[in-house]
Amino acid sequence: MKILIIYATKYGCSEKCSKLLSEKIVGDVDLIDISKSTISDLSKYDKIIIGGPIYIGMMNKEIVKFCDENIELLKTKKMGLFVCSMFSGIRAEENMKKAFPEELRNIAISIKLFGGELDTVKMKFADKLITKMVGKMPVQPGESINEGILIYNIDKFAEEINNC
Repeated sequence: MKILIIYATKYGCSEKCSKLLSEKIVGDVDLIDISKSTISDLSKYDKIIIGGPIYIGMMNKEIVKFCDENIELLKTKKMGLFVCSMFSGIRAEENMKKAFPEELRNIAISIKLFGGELDTVKMKFADKLITKMVGKMPVQPGESINEGILIYNIDKFAEEINNC
């Protein structure tokens, strides 16, 4: 079974989550950072997993572009979708809905939030400022901020992908 994990990362969290996931997936797994590489032939993969970071409520633009350009082929594959986000709860669910086209969400075997990490050492000044402002936002009922990487969700995602 040939599996492709496509991700984008800004400061490394999505890459870290993708690597953790790849270690738990059964089969021949390829990892591609879409912001650094191109994919030559999607048709050779049995399963495709797509994920990336949410910044200011929006999915990484390379991931959005990839999904838009390849949606017809993606709809013929077994798929999984994930996001890395500092929020959980209602806001995370809303971000997930905005992150991927409904057509892909409807056919996905698994859709999960993998949590997030902040590496402020790597961050640019503007991102540090935004992060500080977001950290001061009021938390909605049933929501939390910065739980770290959610290993349980990565494990559950891998289990669902492996069992399909």
